[in-house]
Formats: sequence, structure tokens, C-alpha cells
Amino acid sequence: MTNEITYRAEIGINGDPIVVAECGDAAAVYDVQTASYSFDGDDDQCPIEADGCWPTPPEDVIEKARVLAV
Repeated sequence: MTNEITYRAEIGINGDPIVVAECGDAAAVYDVQTASYSFDGDDDQCPIEADGCWPTPPEDVIEKARVLAV
């Protein structure tokens, strides 16, 4: 079974728009304002990408996060 990356738009604890990316047990937070990922603990590698990097979230999910922050 191949894992897939799932994304959800949220508002971070500081009120900024974020996208949470999850794949299996790994997770990362994409800060929409800075266009960069941050990681918590050992969950800093995307398990389905050969280089371990998380791809940029889909633009529609990023836009949804921006709308939530308004």
C-alpha cells in the first residue's frame, strides 16, 4: 500500500494561515506567509518522496488557508 500526502488548511496558533501535510505517521506544517515548511520532532521527512522533501501544497489548499485567515 502506498501512502498519499493529505493536506488540510488551518489557522496556526499565531493566527497565520498554515497547511498541514500528512503522510503515514509523518507530518509537516507549511507556513503560507513564508512559503516554507516547519517540522516537529522526527517527522521532518516525507516518506513517499525519494529526497524526503515535502512538495509544495496544492494552490487550492494554500488559497483555502488564506481565506480562513481573513
